[in-house]
This record gives sequence, structure tokens and C-alpha cells, in this order.
Amino acid sequence: MVRRDHPSSSAASGRNKLFAAILAHPHEEDLGMTRFPAEKGMYRALFRASGLHRPDDAGQWRFFPPPANDPLGFAPLWATLDQLLAADQPCPVTTLWKTLQAPPLGLRLGPLSLLLAAYLLAHPRETALYEDDQLISRLGYEQLELLALRPEHFTVERYPLQGGRLAVFGEYLNALVDPIPAAPTLLDIVRSLARLLAGLPEYTRHTKNLSPTALAVREALTTARRPAALLFQTLPEACGLPNPFFMEEASLELIQQYLERLGTALRELLAAYPALLREIETHLRVALQLVTVDSGLPSLRTALQNRLAGLAAHTGISARDLFAFLNRLTLERDGDTAWLESVATLLGRIPPAQWQRWSSCRGPESLERISPAHSRPCPAPSRRQGASRPSAGTYHIDTYSFRRPRGRYRTSGPY
Repeated sequence: MVRRDHPSSSAASGRNKLFAAILAHPHEEDLGMTRFPAEKGMYRALFRASGLHRPDDAGQWRFFPPPANDPLGFAPLWATLDQLLAADQPCPVTTLWKTLQAPPLGLRLGPLSLLLAAYLLAHPRETALYEDDQLISRLGYEQLELLALRPEHFTVERYPLQGGRLAVFGEYLNALVDPIPAAPTLLDIVRSLARLLAGLPEYTRHTKNLSPTALAVREALTTARRPAALLFQTLPEACGLPNPFFMEEASLELIQQYLERLGTALRELLAAYPALLREIETHLRVALQLVTVDSGLPSLRTALQNRLAGLAAHTGISARDLFAFLNRLTLERDGDTAWLESVATLLGRIPPAQWQRWSSCRGPESLERISPAHSRPCPAPSRRQGASRPSAGTYHIDTYSFRRPRGRYRTSGPY
């Protein structure tokens, strides 16, 4: 493979398995491979023999630039990559390939994607990989496999900026995003913000029920193309601060103002979906006349169990929606949040995390169609074929109807 432009299918399979090992076990000797498959031979030839993968002073295996003795002569390759990525703009991977294949290096195409993966892992906090102009916040197997097959979709950029006042960002944002190192680089911060955005439910990524600042911050994170522009231009502008925002020239008071506004917007984004669930709970309480029940989902579920247990068995065959609704309301096996999401999914036809807007979803309409028809004491129903009596004696039952565009579904008898 090392000497080929177009690896065989078996060599390509070994390369892909080596990609997986690089990502899964970068801190283990031989990348955690105990036997001797084909990919281990590639690893030994490219990474172990060259010194690109070696133990550090603490004995932990990591990817590094070529060592001083440079046993396989990879230093010129590394220097060329450093030079190509020194420009203040992303470099297409196809440009990297052409330069590395041309004299004086004259490398074959086969190993280039593996060598670039080693370069990215040797500089994980300074080197960004983009796919179709989108920053990859966490390098994965799918990206490396596609990189080897379709390099024209990828660009690389180097950001050596670190320390200084960026440490203030790390300290402030640590409570909101993934842990950020003590001396963060620009990519450390931007990748954490990108992972926060990727972890938001679809509802949060589309809802308009946010403050103008939170909407602007979400838009900046969604449309970001370059980390420096995001952190020093679009995000400050979204927070109502000067654009561009010169980090080293700004006063500590202005930086603090920026961080407070950004933090408030991020907290609002993180709280948007829980707020939706609370609103669904409120609508459910109003629709089922349980507003006076103690606050909290456990109390609401207990009240519904006491009121509706066993009623689903007495619904008519034409009231399938109501049967499903009663079963979902009295479900016991899920946790409280999962239960509420299950009820909302039944009403809205899709999970609430995927609702784009509360007002445009079928959930509120369905809740409005569930109306108490009347509430009165009534005797327990007579036993029907295949249906058990909920309990003996006289007790209090609410009759609920399910309104539909072409009519009304109602439970049988007094239900």
C-alpha cells in the first residue's frame, strides 16, 4: 500500500481498520492490536518505525512529529505540511496531496490519508479539519474513511493561537460545555461550542421562542465556517459587541461582558427543551383538569393512575385514539421525563425533541381536543366480555372526549 496510488481492496480494508484503531486506542502500544493482522503491518511500517507513534516521558503512547533522529526521513514531509498550513486560511486536502506527490517528496497516494490522520492527532488542539466547509468538532471514523476516498470534500487549517486571554474563555465556559484545558487553544473553545450545538435537540435548533441574543448566537454557531471568525466576529456581533472583537486589545471588563452575554445565551439554549416539556405538562394539567394537583411529574402521574387506571379496557372499538391515550397516561415503566415525552409523542405524532415549534406542532391541537365532557359520580360498569371491572362501588369518573376534524371519539358508557 505504501508504494501504490490505488490500494487493493484488501489494503483499503486494512487502512480503514487502522483508522479505527488510531481513533480508538491512540494511547496504547501498537494501537491496542495484540495479534498481527494486515493493519498492524501498516502501522509498524508507517508509524512505529518512523517514530510518529511513540511513548512520551510518562510512558503514554501518543502521536508526535518525527523524532530528532528521523529514522524514515519523514521530517521533510512534516515540514511541508507545517508550511502549507501556515497560511491564514484553510488548505484543501487535494492541494496537500498534489504537493506531497510532486518532487522532491514524490509520495504515493496510498499512505497520504494515514499520514494526515497522524498529523491531525499529533496537533489535535491546533489543527482543524473541515468537511464541506463545516468544522468537524470530533474526528471520527466516518470522516477519515471519506477523506481517503473523496479528499475534495475536506480542508485543513492550523491555529497555533493559545494561552493568554483565551484562558478566561475556558474558565468561564467550563460550566456550560465539555471540559476545556487550562491553557486552551482557539480550537479547544470552538470545538466545545460546536459539540454543545450538536447535542441540542432539533426543537432547540429550530424554535423561535428564544430571546434575540440567543437566536443570534444560535445562528452564529450554526453558520460558522472558521473558528477565528466565529469567536472574534460573529459571536461578539450576536452578543451586541464591536465587530471585529480584538481579544488582545479588549479590556478585561469588555471580555467579561462578552462572556456573560454569551453564557446567558448558551444557558437559554440549553434550557429551551426542558422549558418545552414544562409547557407540555402545564397544557396536560389544564386539559385533564389536574391543575390543583401538586407540582411535579411524580404527583401528576400518581393522580392520573388513581383516576384513569383500568379505564382503557372499557373504551369502544371506535375510540382507538382514546384507548392509546389512556394507556400512555397510565404507563408505569418509564421515568418521569420519558413518560411525558411518550405522551407528547402520541399527541404530536413525533417526539417533542423533534418539534420545530410548539405552536406549529400537532401536540397543542391534540391537547385542546382532549376536553372533559362532564364530571360526575357514577356506578361501576357491569362486567363485559373480556373486560374487568376497575373496582367495586360508586366512584368519581371524568368523561373525556377526543375531538377530531370529522367528529368526536368518546369512551363507552360514562367514560
